[in-house]
Amino acid sequence: MIDKKQLQSSSTFCMLPFMHIYGTANGNLVPCCEAQETYLNNPGESAETAWNNDNYRELRRALANGERPDRCDVCWHNEDSGIVSNRQQWEHDNWADFADVIEVNDDYSVNNKPLWLELKVSNFCNLKCIMCSTFSSYKRSQDIDILNKYGGVHTTELQRPTTLFESLNRWPDLWEHVHTLQFTGGEPIINQEHYDLLAGIPEHRKPHIKLRYATYISYIKFKQYDLIDIWSKFKHTNIKVSMDGIGDVYDYIREGGSWDTVYSNMLELSKHKDKFALAAGITVQAHNIFQMPEFYDFWRDSPIELSFITANILQTPKYLNPSVWHSKYKEAIIQKLRAAESRHPEMDRFATYMENNLEEKYAAYMRMRKYTRDIENRYNPKISLEQMVEKYLGMPLESMDTVFAQQEQFGV
Repeated sequence: MIDKKQLQSSSTFCMLPFMHIYGTANGNLVPCCEAQETYLNNPGESAETAWNNDNYRELRRALANGERPDRCDVCWHNEDSGIVSNRQQWEHDNWADFADVIEVNDDYSVNNKPLWLELKVSNFCNLKCIMCSTFSSYKRSQDIDILNKYGGVHTTELQRPTTLFESLNRWPDLWEHVHTLQFTGGEPIINQEHYDLLAGIPEHRKPHIKLRYATYISYIKFKQYDLIDIWSKFKHTNIKVSMDGIGDVYDYIREGGSWDTVYSNMLELSKHKDKFALAAGITVQAHNIFQMPEFYDFWRDSPIELSFITANILQTPKYLNPSVWHSKYKEAIIQKLRAAESRHPEMDRFATYMENNLEEKYAAYMRMRKYTRDIENRYNPKISLEQMVEKYLGMPLESMDTVFAQQEQFGV
C-alpha cells in the first residue's frame, strides 16, 4: 500500500484518477474535463474493468512520481502561466474529504470504487455558443462550414453515452460508494439518458448522494420531469449555471439562449436554499475578458447568493483564448482588471494570465476577428464585438480593413 503523504509529496500529484471518473459524451473515460484527447478505457471495456486497467494505473504512477503526462498539458500550461490549475483546485477543495477513503496499492491500482462520477450526458444541446465545438454542442454542426475554415477537429455525430451509463448501473454496489454524481453536457436536463440514470439509483441511496450540474438552466420543468421534485430526493444539489457574461454579452456568446430566462429560473431556484445551491461557471475568452469586473460586480450585488464562481480560461480553440488580443487591447484589459482587483481579488488571476502572455499572436488574432465576422454575419446578434469593445473598454475596435492589412504585413 502506498502512503498518501508520499502521493501528495509529488509535485504533479492529481487526486482525480484515484477517486473520480469522467465519462465523455460518446461513453469513453478520460482523466477530467480538460484532458479529453486520449481515452483511458479500451474499446468495449466496461467502466468497472477500466477503473484499474493499465492506462489508469500508468497515469496514477506518473502523477505520483513528479512526471507531467502530455494528456494533462492544460494544467501544466495554466500553472506555468501563474494561475491555479484544475489539478491544484481539486486538491485544495476536496482532498480532505476523500483522503481517508482512497487506498492505493503498490501497482497503482486502487481498492476504492470511484467516489465522484462526472458524466457528460451527450453533445445534445439547444445552444450554439461561440466558443463551443460540435463535441460539446451537436447544434454547432449547423456551423460546420465556418468551423472547418479555422481548423480543429469537428463531428456531425450526435453522441450518446448509453453504453457507459448501462455499465455503471451494472457495476455491483457502485452506488453504495458514490459520494457525488455530476452531470455536464451538452445540456443535461434536456437529455433522456440523464433521467434514466437517476431513475436507476436505488431509492435508499439517493439521500446520501450529492448531485452537481453544469447547466444553462433554460428549464426547471422539462417534458414530464419536474427538476425541483427530482433533485429534492437527493442529499443536496449544486447547480452551476454555465454563463459567459451577463446581459448582452451572455446573449452574444450563447446563441439561442436568453439571459432573462436564465436569471428568472435562478431566482426561482434560489427560493429552495435548504436543498439547492446555485453557482456560476464562466469560460473566460476573447469575447468576454473585458466584462469580467462587471460580471463579478453583478453577482456581488444580486439577491441570488452564489456558492462559488468557477472561471476557466479557454484553451481551445486557441484563436479564442483571451490572450489573442493585440497589445493595445491587452494593455487596456489588464488596466481594467487591475483597477477592479481591490473589490474582486479574482481579477488578479485574469490579469496575471494576460501579463504572462503578452507576446503578439498575429495569426490567432486574425483568426479570431475573421471567425467573429463570419458568426456575426450569420446570426446578426443584437450587439457586435465592435460595440462590446467600445462599451466595456471605451476604445474603438480596429476595422477589418486594418486586420487584412496586418495580415499582409506579417504574412499570416
